Amino acid sequence: MNIVNRVSYLNKDVANNSSTVMTGWVTDSNDGQYLIDDDTSAQAADGLGLALIKGDYVAYLATGNGSFVVCLLKAAPRESIELSFPFAQSLKLVADHIELVGQKSISLKSLHNLSFLASKNIKLACENLFQSAAGTVVNVMSNWVQQCDQGSIQARQLLRTDAGSQIITASKDLRLDAERINMG
Repeated sequence: MNIVNRVSYLNKDVANNSSTVMTGWVTDSNDGQYLIDDDTSAQAADGLGLALIKGDYVAYLATGNGSFVVCLLKAAPRESIELSFPFAQSLKLVADHIELVGQKSISLKSLHNLSFLASKNIKLACENLFQSAAGTVVNVMSNWVQQCDQGSIQARQLLRTDAGSQIITASKDLRLDAERINMG
């Protein structure tokens, strides 16, 4: 079917379906049902992913199966917004570059696992970094470089470092303090 015949077919399909796209203001919302211009009841189309509030200007489609809001054209002011797709088990964003920006903060939360995977680099740059793990932290790498003005490592029981060769260098003082020191 060529493009002209396909467009003609689609136009006939729309005409036979008698679906009409209309616009209006959300005047009330209740548990996923929306009242538009105080006279039309509609529900959000599954792909919309947004909860609507009073004052939103929307496009909605009237069908034989009811009316569905298909687009949020102008949003009423709100404190926060959530994208939700309860019909899907996962959400994947795909693009050459994705950037999440929080002017004050970003919070990533997971009930089970949180994974960061990069084929080349993961960079963290911040004023303060706090890491906490109730269980085990394992770092596996071929090179590890750590630099700081002052450092402190504390272990409640045992701190052990093993290496093929180990160098401890101090420009002024080296202090070993223990009840016993075994050098060999």
